[in-house]
Amino acid sequence: MANEFEQRQRKVTKAHAKAMYDYQALPYSGRTVLFCDQEESHESGWSSLATGIVETYTIPGDHFSILREPNVLVLAKQLEACL
Repeated sequence: MANEFEQRQRKVTKAHAKAMYDYQALPYSGRTVLFCDQEESHESGWSSLATGIVETYTIPGDHFSILREPNVLVLAKQLEACL
């Protein structure tokens, strides 16, 4: 029998899955900034949603290592410049 924590976790997981399924993305005409890893395509399917100016920056590393030092320092510096 599942404990209370596991029951809550299942409810959250189910709600998250429903939200992802129900979400309808709409085109956005404002400034869009993409931070891509070295392995990622710079387009990544965003052209159908980002109809305005799209700025793309390549961060050293892969999808996971861009969030770890030293790559995250490059990401933080670029993000700060964009803000």
